[in-house]
Amino acid sequence: MSVVAVGRTIAEPGKAVHAGKESGKKRIADGVQGLTAIPGAAALHLVKSINRLSVPDGRLSGRVAGIDAAPMLALAMKAKHAGFTLLEMMIVVGIAALLLGIAVPSLIDFNRNARMTSAANDLLVDLNLSRTEAIKRREAVSMCRSTNATAEDDPATPTPACGNGRGWIVFVDLDADGVRDGSEILLQAHDAPPASVRMATRGDADVSGSTLSHVIFAPSGFRQVAGSSVAPDSWILLCDERRLTRTIGSGTTAEYPGARLIEISGPGRVLVTRSVNRIGSAGLNLTCPTT
Repeated sequence: MSVVAVGRTIAEPGKAVHAGKESGKKRIADGVQGLTAIPGAAALHLVKSINRLSVPDGRLSGRVAGIDAAPMLALAMKAKHAGFTLLEMMIVVGIAALLLGIAVPSLIDFNRNARMTSAANDLLVDLNLSRTEAIKRREAVSMCRSTNATAEDDPATPTPACGNGRGWIVFVDLDADGVRDGSEILLQAHDAPPASVRMATRGDADVSGSTLSHVIFAPSGFRQVAGSSVAPDSWILLCDERRLTRTIGSGTTAEYPGARLIEISGPGRVLVTRSVNRIGSAGLNLTCPTT
């Protein structure tokens, strides 16, 4: 009985030691399984650190309490080398090239249209300003082309002056001759439009091949020509690189996207159009300049 008792007494501590080892292994295993929540590189480093620990059974080489470190290594390698494949990158590049091929021509036309609209509106505004000021001041007001439109104002010289440039000035024309003389007040000055915007003019319709160098508005708001109280219609044609080669729409609604026609009527009304029918109407004989 005593032997059995001793055996049991001896066996019980062994079981306790064995149970302690198993409990420790389980705690380590549970901790390793929790490594999946840790970023791959950090998890791998922690597993290697645990593998270097001195464990009593001496059998933990490359493994932690029966838990393989390979999944942790795979997780770390996957996180480290994440990115696009060559096929995915080529698909993205192809889609981007297709979108650019569609968008770029539209963007170029958008910029051209914006320049044309801006230049036409600038002329329209200053022509209407000339007419309004003539009525308000009860004096003739002229708008003429100028080579030095943005020069500092000097009425004595006078500067800026009328000329054959692409810019223009608006001034009080005391003698209604369409030329700025000394002491005549400058009301507005505008530099030339962008070089891509070309300008052609047609002056008084009763003068074959005439060009328009100035526009005079009488105190009544009507147009007049130097030495006369009546002025016929005149036109200013603006074009860009597209000239009159492209149209949009059809029939009576067809328009030139690359052209704007500014019409100045005898009564002083000013309007802008890009109608194919109006720009190409007989009698105007207006063509877009090449430079």
